[in-house]
Amino acid sequence: MLEEDIRRLTSGGSGFRALVYDCVDSTNTRLAQLAQEGAPEYTAVIASAQTAGRGRAGHSFYSPAGSGVYFSLLLRPGFAPETAAQLITPACAVAAAETIEAVSGERARIKWVNDVYVRGRKVCGMLTEARQDGRGGLAWVVAGIGINIACPRGGWPEGLDGLAGQVYEGEAPDMAAAELAVGTLERLIGLYRAMPASDFRAEYSRRLLLTPRPEGQPLGVDEDFRLLLRDASGRVTALESAG
Repeated sequence: MLEEDIRRLTSGGSGFRALVYDCVDSTNTRLAQLAQEGAPEYTAVIASAQTAGRGRAGHSFYSPAGSGVYFSLLLRPGFAPETAAQLITPACAVAAAETIEAVSGERARIKWVNDVYVRGRKVCGMLTEARQDGRGGLAWVVAGIGINIACPRGGWPEGLDGLAGQVYEGEAPDMAAAELAVGTLERLIGLYRAMPASDFRAEYSRRLLLTPRPEGQPLGVDEDFRLLLRDASGRVTALESAG
């Protein structure tokens, strides 16, 4: 059904080539393999479930069938790797947050650097991975996004029940998974095509969810999307993303 819904939404043309699966090990892993084999830019792998979903810092990403949509987009940036590292991940967050609001009507916030929250719970996570080309540039970037649409059958497992949430409190509309995936991908491609411009920084900052951290009180982000923190002495420092 997901594939049919995506084909229906993109029948008039889209900016990406979709490969849709009921279940994969990881959309990022599958797309990285395709990237190595020469897949064109804007190839997208979309799935209803993952058996080995991956998140940031080596964490797993819970991706059961029937509760979310998981997708990755292949990019081949022609700009500097440092610029790609600064811009692509926050662009993913803005694209997902805007789409969640447009599709569901729920307010979406961004917790630095790239988690999207609805009603105080994390409903969307991301993992951006890249491969260098050996000449100082990037051969490819894979931007992976997972959106929790509905509560899994039986509820969230221990360890996630206090953090994870879902876009819809009740039953999700039939086309929700396809609309969230297609909308996010199309928004992300639009932001990416304008890079190295980062006109979406204001939208990112407007949605930023600022909560106290051990290092200090968050103030916002700087021009490179580093988190600005004020410590107990009043000193302001910029925190780099862990990747």
